[in-house]
Amino acid sequence: MSVDDPKSLSVAARGGEPASGPLGGADAAPVEVDLRGLHCPMPVLRTAKALRPLAVGRRIAVLASDPLASIDIPHFCREQGHALEESGETGGALRFVIRKGAAEAGAEAVAGPENGGDAPD
Repeated sequence: MSVDDPKSLSVAARGGEPASGPLGGADAAPVEVDLRGLHCPMPVLRTAKALRPLAVGRRIAVLASDPLASIDIPHFCREQGHALEESGETGGALRFVIRKGAAEAGAEAVAGPENGGDAPD
């Protein structure tokens, strides 16, 4: 599957079979995203891109070979409101299973003085 091709992502997300909701139901098998061979920051960026079109509650399984992914992907999940359900090593690669959260943390922030924005006039 290519994360760069949204059509291949949607087919993989449905597992080739009918699914409930946009791009699969919460109980469907995780979408496999193979990011082995990519170096920081690409595994996190491609993980974000793979999650974007999926329905809330849908899962992806990410494979990465970059050792920094063991820090970056859990941090990304915490910051963006996704659940890191599994992490470990399999076949010489890092594997992460992520469940898409309801809202991405940065999407709802308002730039006020308390979080680095300008104060209103």
